[in-house]
Amino acid sequence: MINLIPQLSEISILPILFIFIFCFYWIYSFFIVYHLVRFGIGTKPKFIAFIFMMGSLLLFTAFVYAAVSTNWEDLLSRVFDASSIFLQSY
Repeated sequence: MINLIPQLSEISILPILFIFIFCFYWIYSFFIVYHLVRFGIGTKPKFIAFIFMMGSLLLFTAFVYAAVSTNWEDLLSRVFDASSIFLQSY
């Protein structure tokens, strides 16, 4: 069979999972902010929605920075080395 799109066979699940989590997180945040602003009476729910959105943006930015600056190969090699300790039978 001819592979018409060779890049499709090389797609990793991690970027797809990251995009899914990213979209779910921002849609969830939007729904919370929307309902606080739309159905809140007065200025207090709008202020709470603003604080929530700024905190959400700050935490998301910190997560992305931490994920980008992490040495994943070293971290995963340590995790798998530590898991071999628990798999040994006595």
